[in-house]
Amino acid sequence: MARLGLLLGALAAGAALAMVLAPAAAGAPTAPSPDPARASIATPPAAPAPAAAAPTAARASAPATSQLLLPDGTSVPALNGAVAPPPLAHALGDRAFAPIVGVERSAAGIDWYLHADGMRSTTEMRWRHDLLRFDALTRVALPVEGTPQLPAR
Repeated sequence: MARLGLLLGALAAGAALAMVLAPAAAGAPTAPSPDPARASIATPPAAPAPAAAAPTAARASAPATSQLLLPDGTSVPALNGAVAPPPLAHALGDRAFAPIVGVERSAAGIDWYLHADGMRSTTEMRWRHDLLRFDALTRVALPVEGTPQLPAR
């Protein structure tokens, strides 16, 4: 029982100390101490806040996370809100890159880039169960000869 009293007393003292030190730690001015011994100790002035970097410098150094890197070294805006999508070359495999000639929205509401050879490519954020988060995905749809078209619904 005595140990419990000591423990509660120590916790109360710690809480009181935390209440005294919290304003100083947060950078708030503290009230002058009535204790003459403490009054002789001067508190150093707060350091000035560092100047914020210029917005143009921040934009120049920030990576273009909403861009899709194409195999020819150029980039285009990522579609469907994708952030930091994998380069298109990863999705193409051995297939040659054909230039983008337009954008088309599917019936499902997904935007696709149309390429000169009939290929379509897109980027989007998809839930990854293995990562337990959304992750950017770059997809390619390749036209295949001889495959019957599905009937329109």
